[in-house]
Amino acid sequence: MAEHTFPWTSERDFRLWQYGAGHSQLQFRSTGFEPEQDVVRIEFIGVERVEADRVYPGPVTLSSVASHGPYPGDAKFPRLLLELTAAGRAAFVVASGVRITRETQDGEVLALLFATTKREQDEAADGR
Repeated sequence: MAEHTFPWTSERDFRLWQYGAGHSQLQFRSTGFEPEQDVVRIEFIGVERVEADRVYPGPVTLSSVASHGPYPGDAKFPRLLLELTAAGRAAFVVASGVRITRETQDGEVLALLFATTKREQDEAADGR
């Protein structure tokens, strides 16, 4: 079963891989492109806001934050406020959920490493 509490960490390097405004999805993917090497994909779902660099050298940490600059933590439609940090760099993402998988180079999911939504985080905070 996948973890669903923050922070999540990885020793791998990550790169901004894809942003789909129409589907409100953002993906980071670990680098290293030998055919036999697996990759780790971080997928944000229901993305409302993004501040990101292209590359994040490992180790990286994904954390939930209470606020970020002028962005309020108590918005009308609650979302996760997330930071991906590495070597002095930080990405900020507002999303309804995040899912992290280990995959083959062709995208076959080998393992679900981490998954959570705003609702699951709120329930955990309330002790449910």
